[in-house]
Amino acid sequence: MTQAEKIRATAICGALLALSLTLPQASASGPQSQDKQPPDDATVYQSILPELGAPHREQLQLDLKKLKTFSEELKLRLDQAPKSANFDRKLIEKEFAAIKSETDFDKRRQLMEEFRARYEQQFALQASAAGIDLTAERQRMSSLLGFSANSLSPGFAANPGNLQIASPPPSESIRVEDRPPVRVESSMIDRFAVPYTSAGTAGTDILLAHASAGSNSGSLEVNTALVSVGVAQTRAFLIQRLPLRAGTRRARVTVELNDVAFSAHADAVLGEVSAEAVVNLRVLDGSRVVASTRRSLGRAATALYGFGGPSGRGLSLALACAFDTSAVASGHDLMMVIEFEGLIGVNGLSLGIGSVRMSGRARQFTVTSEF
Repeated sequence: MTQAEKIRATAICGALLALSLTLPQASASGPQSQDKQPPDDATVYQSILPELGAPHREQLQLDLKKLKTFSEELKLRLDQAPKSANFDRKLIEKEFAAIKSETDFDKRRQLMEEFRARYEQQFALQASAAGIDLTAERQRMSSLLGFSANSLSPGFAANPGNLQIASPPPSESIRVEDRPPVRVESSMIDRFAVPYTSAGTAGTDILLAHASAGSNSGSLEVNTALVSVGVAQTRAFLIQRLPLRAGTRRARVTVELNDVAFSAHADAVLGEVSAEAVVNLRVLDGSRVVASTRRSLGRAATALYGFGGPSGRGLSLALACAFDTSAVASGHDLMMVIEFEGLIGVNGLSLGIGSVRMSGRARQFTVTSEF
């Protein structure tokens, strides 16, 4: 290589080195990642659900403790009753355990009804031999859990062989959200229908817990059961963003639900079970709840020996809540959430099954802004 060629090669290498120093350097693990995007609405809501549900879980656990004390007293009396009552406890427990292993809801329900028909009379005879007045004990259990006399389903209260209490399904709601509020200077009504902003589920990470929600269809479904000792909350929810109108002093949020069907069953043999179907409406400012409404569609609670629970179908419901905008930060949208929740608790050697089924469609959110 001539002297001129050496000088030219050195110059080229120097230029390449200078260029490489000016280019962005890739990390060892690959290209640099982009700035993190904020979590979507469904993720934010899922993150706060454990905190929102904690008070209801704790109350259910307290109720189960009360039921345990209640049923242990009755179990002792049953065991001490004369054997002539023909109550084969070991056989009953064995057959009940076999039913628990069935994962199909409808088939499990059928097996449970057959079991109930087969042993209900034996239980009633054993209770009578033990001197247990089931009607009086049902009233005592209702008082323990705070059920009022007019909140009980008549069919369960009159059943002599079923130690269970249950609340009846709600009547159909009358739509009132189209009427503007009174005693305000002015108001405006906005409606939000499908497709909604987002949808999601929670509490489906246990056996026999399923849920689905469709933002494009507005559909909600929960199909959940608990066969082991503990408490479970399974949810399906829809979220709609709410841009507040300028100058709003107070807002009222209403959601309409059509074609609602539900069942809440608490089945137990020498155990304690509670099952409840709940609808929640919430308005959130970020992760903070500024307004909410919680409505129970029906609840069943069983101690010692009981089966079934309330159910309903073809219901049209309207839930509403309101808030003052002074408690809301300005400059961003709020979130409106409608949620189906199956809340179940099982106690007592796993000799119980709690199940909740819910389905329906959110027709629209209606927001009345007062100025």
